[in-house]
Amino acid sequence: MFWERFSELCEKAGTKPNPVGKAIGISSGIITKWKNEKTLPNGETLLKIAIYFNVSVDYLLGRTNCPEINTGPLVEYIDAGTTSLDIPVEMKRIDSNITVLVKKGTEITEKDKEEITRILEENKAKEK
Repeated sequence: MFWERFSELCEKAGTKPNPVGKAIGISSGIITKWKNEKTLPNGETLLKIAIYFNVSVDYLLGRTNCPEINTGPLVEYIDAGTTSLDIPVEMKRIDSNITVLVKKGTEITEKDKEEITRILEENKAKEK
């Protein structure tokens, strides 16, 4: 589903996947893997793509048919470290193994934590 949404968004924007990848710092080889091997971008890359096209990550992943950004918490998994996003964000620790990037000032509820953990566990299982 991701690749179909990504290529559709590129087409609507009058561009192709490789120039979008270059704009967000992703190599053409990675983009080819998304297309041919049906792999998914990591959380930080999904967030960059969503920001680039002004859509939600859920839309990119096919979890919703509504491309509008949810007004709830902007939460994506990233490796501990920094990001080059141009939106005010902060790191919040969910547990000893998970740190998330959220829009500055956003509170993460217990329900959010459970959902994030569930999604990460599902993605981890798919990678195996």
